[in-house]
Parts: sequence; structure tokens; C-alpha cells
Amino acid sequence: MPAGELRVGETLRNLDGDVRIESIEQLGSEERVYNLEIHGEHVFRVASSGVLVHNSSGTQGTGRGGPYGHLDDHPSVNSGKPFTQTQKQKILAENEARNGGQLLDDVTGQPLVRPQQHTLGKRPPDNEAQIDHVYPRSEGGPNTYSNADVRARIDNIKKGRKIE
Repeated sequence: MPAGELRVGETLRNLDGDVRIESIEQLGSEERVYNLEIHGEHVFRVASSGVLVHNSSGTQGTGRGGPYGHLDDHPSVNSGKPFTQTQKQKILAENEARNGGQLLDDVTGQPLVRPQQHTLGKRPPDNEAQIDHVYPRSEGGPNTYSNADVRARIDNIKKGRKIE
């Protein structure tokens, strides 16, 4: 999530664990900023508090970040929350619209199939579309559109809690 989208009450991770944003203050002057691309886990710490941040997944679209960052988030989005069914449907529809009606993995470009109701004892297809938290939910990643990627089920499982 871009820093400009942070809201009071949201949670960030620092050197001592999770911290909640208590207030937001706009500086009255311009500050020099840098765009970084970190190799490996794509994370680094900033400020004296050591707040954990990450760079993008490399799939930047237009808007606030990621291929779905231009979609408007619901006010209830927050750190560590799963994507809702409504969010998932919007993301899948946007992916198809961007790809000429075909559902594609945002990282590999692999063709995907829409998710179906799972049947007990029957394994879903490896290329079933899943909505992934780019910055993992288990690490406080929010359920914002800018933190979403469409991934093949098998690749999402392999990624697990890693930050790519």
C-alpha cells in the first residue's frame, strides 16, 4: 500500500512487532524520495522505528500500485484481512478485461481457469485462478486492490508466506 493511502488505525510492523497508526501529519515542505527495487524478499526497514516496507511485485499497472491499484477500495479494508468475494470477482473481471477476455497469471502470464466450487476428494486444477496478497496476509498485508495479484493455484501455494 502506498504511504499516502495509510489511515489512522491501520497496523504496521516494526522492529518490536506490530504498531498501530495513531495520527498522520503532513509535512509543510517537499522531501526528496527514492524509488527502490530490493532483490530477494523485496523488503527493507525505514526510519528510526524500523517500519517494514516492501517494493512492488513488479506488476505495476496504472494508479496506486499493482495491476488493480486503480480500483477503489472499500473503507473496511485493513491489514491482515482476506479478500472478500466481491473483491475477488472485481479482480478476476479486471484481469480478463486487460487480457482480451482471457484470465492470465499476473506474474507468469500463464492461462488460468476460473475458480469453481471444490468437491471433497477432488483436487482443483493447478491453473485455477487465486487472488494472492502480494505482501502476505500473515505478515499484515492488507486486502487492498493494490496488494492483489491473480496467480495460478500451484504458484500461489509455492509462494506461501514469502514476499516476492
